[in-house]
Amino acid sequence: MRVVLTAFCVLLLGASGDGADAPAITTDSLAWMAGSWESTANGIETEESWLAPKSGLMLGVSRTTRPNAASAFEFLRINNTKEGVSYFAQPGGKPATAFKLVKLEGQSVVFENAEHDFPQRILYRREGDVLHARIEGTINGKERAKDWEFKKVEKGDGKSG
Repeated sequence: MRVVLTAFCVLLLGASGDGADAPAITTDSLAWMAGSWESTANGIETEESWLAPKSGLMLGVSRTTRPNAASAFEFLRINNTKEGVSYFAQPGGKPATAFKLVKLEGQSVVFENAEHDFPQRILYRREGDVLHARIEGTINGKERAKDWEFKKVEKGDGKSG
């Protein structure tokens, strides 16, 4: 009888243990990324805009320009998938590469794809009206990273176009 009672208690405790009542991570958990963001460094301007999550989907676009010349663009999306939340990057309009959400703490998120050439990780962190973005991983066995510090761009500021 003790064995049955002990087994029942273990099952009961396991059913209500850590994580049982944890809210599911969805694109709604990333609403803090939504908006228009701008970063300027060494004459290079990068803009990134994210639509707010809706029906399990966030859409984004990025554009990098140098004085009088566009140098890069990227289509972005974050989806709820069967495996969890994933970030899909399409630099230059190429086919999408998926990065799975592996860590979310407050307004900080890490997406990862260990099989991708570079980057293997994409990170975002928001502090007030600043969105920090970072890509990192290895190239030829050496750790590499690139950082952006985006400032929030308010609608109607006259910068569009």
